[in-house]
Amino acid sequence: MRRRNYRYYDHLISEAKTEDELQVIELEVNEMVRERKLRTFQGLVLRNAIEIREDDLTREHLDEEE
Repeated sequence: MRRRNYRYYDHLISEAKTEDELQVIELEVNEMVRERKLRTFQGLVLRNAIEIREDDLTREHLDEEE
């Protein structure tokens, strides 16, 4: 079950188009860790993936402005 939850959120993160979507996902991931539906290390990996995706979105936005 935890593995399925992890893969689900990993997919959501990679498909996110806005930073607002990522914020919602981050809150959900935090709640899943609290409820023990994700392991702590899975939550950390997902949080890192969120940060990387945020950086990608920021970079894409800056490239569009040039």
